[in-house]
Amino acid sequence: MTQQNENFKEFIGKLIGRVSSLENAMIQIDRKLADIPNQIEEAVQKRLDEITRSNQPAPVASLPTPQTQPWKCLATLSAHRGGVSSIAISQNGQFLSSVGKDNTLKIWDIPTGELTRTISGASGVASVAISPDGQTFANSSGSHIKIWDFRIGELPRSFSMEPGEVYSVAISLDGRLLVAGNSEGEITILDLPVGEQLRSFAWHSENTLDWHAKGSVKVVKISADKTIIASGGTDNTAKLWNLNTEELIFTLSGHSGSINTLAFSPQDNIVVSGSSDKTIKIWDVKTGSLQRTLYGHLEPVRTVTINPTGQLIASGSDDETIRIWNVTTGELLRTLSGHLGGVNSVAFSPDGKLLISGSQDMTIKFWSTN
Repeated sequence: MTQQNENFKEFIGKLIGRVSSLENAMIQIDRKLADIPNQIEEAVQKRLDEITRSNQPAPVASLPTPQTQPWKCLATLSAHRGGVSSIAISQNGQFLSSVGKDNTLKIWDIPTGELTRTISGASGVASVAISPDGQTFANSSGSHIKIWDFRIGELPRSFSMEPGEVYSVAISLDGRLLVAGNSEGEITILDLPVGEQLRSFAWHSENTLDWHAKGSVKVVKISADKTIIASGGTDNTAKLWNLNTEELIFTLSGHSGSINTLAFSPQDNIVVSGSSDKTIKIWDVKTGSLQRTLYGHLEPVRTVTINPTGQLIASGSDDETIRIWNVTTGELLRTLSGHLGGVNSVAFSPDGKLLISGSQDMTIKFWSTN
């Protein structure tokens, strides 16, 4: 009996010891559970600090990157009552001109965003150009080119390109030449200050320069040094022509859809084309060779432009986005969303600090680039 009591006491002692150990363990668990919210809060705050640090603007570099370029929409201008077809910025950075499917030409003050003038009554307005000083405006109007200089009167000078519809107008950087292309494949060169037609080329005629084998001329551009005209058309090619000798320099072939837009770099070393095949191509002006093709847009590309440093391409598409690309690497740096319709026209300000876009949604947007 005595041995049984001893065994029982020993059992009770061990049981009490285990209970005591269990109580201590429970206390430790309670303490750890109580500390979990603090640990979670510290971990979340640490991660937020890491994200914040990663999003801080880096020192300004020569080539903007997504980390150093917020590309924020600063303002939206709503005055057109139809899709915005084309925009152009004066070289002094003061004036913006826009044309829309409401058949109006509008002139804006860029620093304030104020609409300063509306010209109504034009039909078939597809393209607009502005002189470097912001004093002369040109727009397509059906089969005519209309040139406005409000210093000398309210009525425009008008030039006919009948029977074709004028699709594109461009003014040289010195303000001396205007080039236009139409649906008949004809390209006209005008002396802008004098208001005289210098030359006209028809791509079908046996007696004149063969611009495009078939189709319309959708876009024309003039190089910064005023030596080359670039034209693009529904024959899926772009052509580079010597403006002075009228000789064909290169035919740029490779797109599988109509070429809707062209842009020379400020240095005139490359020309960029955008097509209905949803791609953008970069071409070497000196050799006519294809440097690279940019893929990313989901619908036809309607507009391309190059920033003043020649390092960035901005493109707009029927997919309602603007895309920013690195010229050298072809890398897609940023996709800008915000328009509710296809983006028909984009342009950088002369200082490169603004990108302005015009859309089928009837709005114009100002985007900050730094």
